[in-house]
Amino acid sequence: MFIIQVGVYKTIDLIKTYMVGMSLRNELRGTRQNEHDRYKYILRGAREVHQANPNVLILLSGLTWGTDLSFLKMKSPESNFDNKLVYETHWYSFSGDSKIWELQPLNRVCAKATKWFNDQNGFLISNDNPFPLFLGEFGFDQRGEKQADNGFLTCLVAYVAERDLDWGLWALQGSYYHREGNIGAEETFGVLDFNWKHLRNPTFQRRFRLLQTMIQDPNSNLSKSYILYHLQSGQCVQVNSKNELHMRDFKKLTKWSYGGDGTPVRLMGSALCLKAVVLGFHQWFLMIA
Repeated sequence: MFIIQVGVYKTIDLIKTYMVGMSLRNELRGTRQNEHDRYKYILRGAREVHQANPNVLILLSGLTWGTDLSFLKMKSPESNFDNKLVYETHWYSFSGDSKIWELQPLNRVCAKATKWFNDQNGFLISNDNPFPLFLGEFGFDQRGEKQADNGFLTCLVAYVAERDLDWGLWALQGSYYHREGNIGAEETFGVLDFNWKHLRNPTFQRRFRLLQTMIQDPNSNLSKSYILYHLQSGQCVQVNSKNELHMRDFKKLTKWSYGGDGTPVRLMGSALCLKAVVLGFHQWFLMIA
């Protein structure tokens, strides 16, 4: 069990924290896990939490190390606890067969991984009766040395950005005093380096900056638009006053319209659209009328 804290602020002599949600039983696993007991005890715990504090969110995870909520297709919970119920899932390169990230083309593997995640968890936000879904844990080797993690991260960032999922990252810490019998063990998935002084991966902040914003506002009345997001750099395609394309941070987003496969990507508010051209081994995009 863990507690999510946000909104920490400091007064003259007091630090206050606010608990906004509680997760029940992290990563169910093992030979004794089963749907019947999961329903029985998780929902019993949820009722106790809701009765004790009806204002907090209740995060419920699935089976198999928190990666599988597919059983909810057959049986949904008895209550949404006054709209406080949130489902939580975890996703790593090793959630399934990690070897495929090294042996097959990235686009093909990403399509398979995305389908797997949708079948296991993503259906909750796309069916006729959607529920909130929180990607409560994902992570990758921050050193950038593992091909499987590098490919997985590109795929995951695309999925999270497209659906504007809220997420939690494993992990912040760069090392441990003591872990699994080892003193001074290093955490290669940690955002911080071994001494907790610097970022382990200098591109981390830039790459995740867009994912920390609200990309899709459910209360907005504006017309639907798209942005062009470069997954490796974390930057977006922008158009300047001369209608030239540049990669920039997303302080001022350029908006595009797109009708699906076979339709042009058009700059909103103009007659200009993108055209792909190949020069040598590189593909470039130009603005054309």
